[in-house]
Amino acid sequence: MLSQSPSEKALVLVVDDEQTNLNVITEILRDEGYDIAIANNGERALTLLSREIPDLILLDVYMPKLDGFQVCSRIKNDDRTSQIPVIFMTASTDVDSKIRGFELGAIDYITKPFNERELVRRIKTHLQVRELSRNLEQEVIKQQNIAAQLEQKLIDLQQADEQIRQQNEKLTLVNLQLTQVTRLKDSFLANMSHEFRTPLNSILGMAEGLKNGALGTINKQQMQALDTIDKSGYHLLELINNILDISKIESGELKLNCQSTSIRKVCESSLNLVNLKILQKRLQIISMFPSHLPDIHLDEVRIKQVLVHLLHNAIKFTPSGGSITIEITQFTSDLSDQKSLRDGFVRIAIIDTGIGISPENIQKLFQPFVQIDSNFNRKYEGTGLGLAFVKQVVELHGGNVSVASEIHKGSCFTIDLPITACTQCPTYTNTVDLQKLREHKTIERQIHATSSPRLPVVLLVGENNAIMHSFFSYLEARSYRLIWAKSWQQAIEHVHLFPTDLIVIDVQLSGISALDGINQIQIESITKDIPIIAMSDSRDVVDRDRYLAAGVSDYLVKPIKIKQLLISIQQRLNA
Repeated sequence: MLSQSPSEKALVLVVDDEQTNLNVITEILRDEGYDIAIANNGERALTLLSREIPDLILLDVYMPKLDGFQVCSRIKNDDRTSQIPVIFMTASTDVDSKIRGFELGAIDYITKPFNERELVRRIKTHLQVRELSRNLEQEVIKQQNIAAQLEQKLIDLQQADEQIRQQNEKLTLVNLQLTQVTRLKDSFLANMSHEFRTPLNSILGMAEGLKNGALGTINKQQMQALDTIDKSGYHLLELINNILDISKIESGELKLNCQSTSIRKVCESSLNLVNLKILQKRLQIISMFPSHLPDIHLDEVRIKQVLVHLLHNAIKFTPSGGSITIEITQFTSDLSDQKSLRDGFVRIAIIDTGIGISPENIQKLFQPFVQIDSNFNRKYEGTGLGLAFVKQVVELHGGNVSVASEIHKGSCFTIDLPITACTQCPTYTNTVDLQKLREHKTIERQIHATSSPRLPVVLLVGENNAIMHSFFSYLEARSYRLIWAKSWQQAIEHVHLFPTDLIVIDVQLSGISALDGINQIQIESITKDIPIIAMSDSRDVVDRDRYLAAGVSDYLVKPIKIKQLLISIQQRLNA
């Protein structure tokens, strides 16, 4: 039987009642490389067909008993053999006989005596047609199977889409319920804080009256008891106030009243509020305030709360005889000159010589109700709300809070506040003005033309304030000129307008995908060769290869040590 592979022989069944014809045809076809089966009558041919299916049949028309027409009719009426091509052989030239043969299903006629070359050519042609027909049938079956699979996949996708739709409806309902629960929780906290505060004020007032002798003389033991009541009452009042403030921020009810304010006076006022505690612990206070500081657009009351929280922490964790430093500096993070697009930032640093914080505990500091020392017999009191309040208030101003600490050597909490605007003010904007960028581009070129040598410009791209602040401070101390872009828009606009030597990107930056952002950065010939260091949470080799294939020079997996980043930067700049 003929296979789809052209290398295999085709089987031809020759049916003729004359042995001479059989011998001649057999010899011709074997010389052409065909396998041959022979039958000297119609009954013998049908018997052979019941055992084996040939690829083509040469059928004599006029034979005793069953003639060729009858044999052909049976072949075409049998599903097993109906597709076998049949070529009639006859000495007759009768047109009616030929028409009858074609009507029965024959594909061709060969007239006896036949020409050898014609015979071979006709057989080859019809076998090729047969092979093409088979291939076409298989392709049709294949396409039908693909269509069936696609139809099934479409049904599966429709079912999955319906499941996703139902799941989204459930999630929407859950989100509504969570919103309602959150609103109820905030309302409950606000109401309970009010209900707690009213009787607590009465308790504190009565305790103060008793201590002042309003109801008669009290002895030493009673005075100690009243001091305990007074201290505990104010501690509870602080907790209630913190809960109320946190609930207001989370519910979006806390509104900032921002005005142009002297940051120096805010810091001095905050120091006055904690001065008594500083004296009681015999701590040294060091103030480092530059003589010329710009006024800042902020909510004075809230920033005082922030500073007092941080100062109380520094006092609490610094042993007697230690020191606390409060330092104000002005810096820019967008450009190297003294006037940035948003007029820069003011940094307030509160540095103590206290017990310090271990690296594994620093990440816990700004979470509500979380305390580093959570044992029942812990040495230091606290609610776990103060630093959470600090972080949220500063971020509402469009600023950032960060901390650096070393066990037994002390801690440094820094607050960075934008000078001109905060996120709660109508004038706030976090976009880059292109006209100002172009103006600064002219200034930047003038600076480069007159300054030599030029320090390497490193663009940091990321919105994780804690990570970026730590990198910024360290790299700045290593004499790199740093720019910090908090969005893809800022990063893309900066590299297309200013000379940039290297880019460090946190690929978890929100907005467009990191690969799209990198592509937009490298789209111009002037920027395509800027080395890019990608920082990612993924340790997957596939992700790493994708970024390297996109043109990234190095791929660092978090957590990243600053020394590791510095080595990578130096290697890329040297290259």
